[in-house]
Amino acid sequence: MRYSYYVILGLLIFWGFGCGEHMLVDPHDEDSLRQGELTDINFLTGEPILPNLIRVGHVGFDGGQLAAKLILENYEDLPGTFEFIDRGVFNSLSVEELRESYDVLIFPWQGSSVVNADWETRLLPFMELGGGIIWEDERNVGDLQPAITGNGGFFSRSEISDEVPILTDGITNNLGTALVRFTDYNKPPFSSFIKSGNGDTVGLWGQFGKGSIVLTGVLANYYGHKEGMAFQQNYYNLALNALLFVATGGGNVDDVYPVDITVRPGSDHNPVSINLKSRGVLPVAILSTGEFDALQIDRETLRFGATGEEESLATLGNGRPQCGEEDVNGNGLTDMVCHFRIQRTEFDHDSTEGILTGVTVSGTKFKGSVEIKILHSDKE
Repeated sequence: MRYSYYVILGLLIFWGFGCGEHMLVDPHDEDSLRQGELTDINFLTGEPILPNLIRVGHVGFDGGQLAAKLILENYEDLPGTFEFIDRGVFNSLSVEELRESYDVLIFPWQGSSVVNADWETRLLPFMELGGGIIWEDERNVGDLQPAITGNGGFFSRSEISDEVPILTDGITNNLGTALVRFTDYNKPPFSSFIKSGNGDTVGLWGQFGKGSIVLTGVLANYYGHKEGMAFQQNYYNLALNALLFVATGGGNVDDVYPVDITVRPGSDHNPVSINLKSRGVLPVAILSTGEFDALQIDRETLRFGATGEEESLATLGNGRPQCGEEDVNGNGLTDMVCHFRIQRTEFDHDSTEGILTGVTVSGTKFKGSVEIKILHSDKE
């Protein structure tokens, strides 16, 4: 019965695939990697991020094609080691011990339901220590809460919805049926990159400190094979990309998330005028969108001024940032409005732009800018 189940499941997934040209991805653009030599340089970014060997731990279930094992051991498309981690051993190891032993953890489809993959106490701390995670596990998707809500099932033919450097490079839309979807997640730090034909999010990525995570319901690690059918080769490439992506901390993708801001929300003047002789404060609204929740901002990290590095945030008598929550543009989403001391913004006569920077509570950096007009500078 178990064998028949997997045969039927494989056929269902295969039926979800369309036809299309296949393109294999060769990540080895440097001779040192082609020859299997070790390197501390991420050849895609030039940054010293990639470890000498990508040490991969595969948690629990050992079925399927095991694309990561093929990538590291059979075809040696990336330098690294692959090791199965028994569920009991995994649960007994601390986050620090896991990080000392592995650079990447894979949670496969049909994983053990007794694996302790709690988001707050296991996964997030692992990434904050610089580790990477690849997730295809439908049985333990509940462990992803409160960061992500999801469930298993059959979700119609999937395709790349958003291009992500490294992660989606060379991947065709020959992706077929997904078996896991993610119905609710924080934006940022998570971003969707694969969606089903019904609009379900079946692929996510996110960065946390120096670490990152890729979650997919299309089971690239389970079905991917370099010498298989076209869809399996496409999956193999996605598995390879995901492994490289999380091993390099997300490849420095979108290090700074762009946000929308407005000065003096509600003002009819555009650009807004700023009187440099004023001793007062300037209200700046950071706007929430479908992809960014301004309420997730760490208020104390906010900077605003000529370069975005100015520590101009005004504080109340108790030392807390002078910020409030309000829907300033009437779109039904609550925005963050904070006040900044004009005398600390470092604007001058030639300033035409105000820049705001900050970090969310989950560690995502963001930046926004707005056109301004200077009044009463020292040159006048």
